[in-house]
Amino acid sequence: MRLQAKLALALVPLVAGPVLALGWLSYDALRDDMHHEALDGMDAALRLADHSLHGLLGAAKANIEIFATSEMVERYARTADEYERYYLLQPALLQLLYSYREAYPEYLAIRFLLPDGTEDAAVQAPGRGGDVEADGRDSVASALASDPSLLNVFLQQDGDDFALVLYRRVALPRHYGTPADGDYITRGYLALTVSLESVQAAITDLPFHFGGHLILALPDGRILFDAAGSFEKGVLPPTLVALMQAGARDEPIQHKYWGEQGWLVGSRYLEPGLYAIAGLPDGSLSGPLRSLALSTLALTALSLLLLGVVLLGSLRRLLLRPLESLREAADRIGAGDLRPLIPIHSQDELGTVAAAVRDMGHRLAHYRDEVERMAFHDQLTGLPNRVLIRELLGRELERARAAGRAAAVLFVDLDNFKQINDALGHAAGDEL
Repeated sequence: MRLQAKLALALVPLVAGPVLALGWLSYDALRDDMHHEALDGMDAALRLADHSLHGLLGAAKANIEIFATSEMVERYARTADEYERYYLLQPALLQLLYSYREAYPEYLAIRFLLPDGTEDAAVQAPGRGGDVEADGRDSVASALASDPSLLNVFLQQDGDDFALVLYRRVALPRHYGTPADGDYITRGYLALTVSLESVQAAITDLPFHFGGHLILALPDGRILFDAAGSFEKGVLPPTLVALMQAGARDEPIQHKYWGEQGWLVGSRYLEPGLYAIAGLPDGSLSGPLRSLALSTLALTALSLLLLGVVLLGSLRRLLLRPLESLREAADRIGAGDLRPLIPIHSQDELGTVAAAVRDMGHRLAHYRDEVERMAFHDQLTGLPNRVLIRELLGRELERARAAGRAAAVLFVDLDNFKQINDALGHAAGDEL
């Protein structure tokens, strides 16, 4: 009997008993845990969406504060002379804004706006359009003029998508040297357009399993992102919108049932005006519970049959394949390949044997290289000796003959070299 079969027969009886007991207890434990895990997964998905958006917004607020208070932005905002502003300062400002956008590729655009909302200088991501439309510019200007806040955050449509837009008021003293409590006037606004792709990526590739649907939507029901494509028209049903809006914004997560199919829906309000919605159909909970009893019994019976196959496969992967790799490595070393690839890097005994075989091959390769060096190179200078020179010269002559060209040999000699050895000794001659 082969070693693989002997090990499998020895291990199967030891595992069969615990597997039968585990199958009996699994149903009771999983039945209670499944409902709690579903709710925990929903809450974790909503919290992750909030954390991603909050982190993106927090970083953008910190960065726009740094951008807006830079010396170049303040000099540009304060300058009233058009020649100095547009011919002297604007190229340097654009270079600065470009460096900011290059460092943060998630920032789709960084713009400097005049107090009336007109775009004055901007750097944008490739493929984006220019200035906003006049009605959009007027609405932004009126909103900023009516709000004395230093920083305003809006969720605005950016082409076919939506993006966060931060407006940081550039308010400076009327004159240089004015005290901090002096007369400040608005010189313009620094606008930062931030892509929501990182938030979408975070809720698309969740770091845990979530069997429901995760959606980002506006308060009016328009869907910004639907990770599972639950709603083809891009708009939430009115009943779901009403359910979403009914939740209090100061409560982190609202859990409610919705629809005839009995969806368990959780919603969370995200600043600055988004809702994250997680939904679990009732079938995703009741269906697995019904099949759990049958599957537990079936899996318990099949596990005993499959255990032998699994053990055989594991033994082959952990023991027999490494042994086969070591045998193949020994054959390759015997055939002259002294540095064979041995795919064994474990920390067990097999890994130790593999390391010893690698070391043996490296030593043999080193000895072979040393022998070849001694056979074909001069021991004193390390240059090719007569044997290697003849071989190399023969190759070059063959190439010249095949190409119809001539070949040249340059011979360099030192006259009266014997006098060095006679006068100063062979050690000095060797050094020379």
